[in-house]
Amino acid sequence: MAESVATQSIELINSLGFFDVIVKFILGFAITFGMLEKTKIFGDNMQKINALIAAAIGIIVVLSF
Repeated sequence: MAESVATQSIELINSLGFFDVIVKFILGFAITFGMLEKTKIFGDNMQKINALIAAAIGIIVVLSF
């Protein structure tokens, strides 16, 4: 049976490790960044610090699984 273009695309993305690495990083980063922005632990207008901390935690999430 012929595979559709969408199926081939998803298999290609999966073979590159997109779902194993990138999705986990994005989820870890987004959740952490959102919580830091909402709670304002480091003060107002500290997006760069929040992004740096969220990126570090996102990398830790990827490396832990």
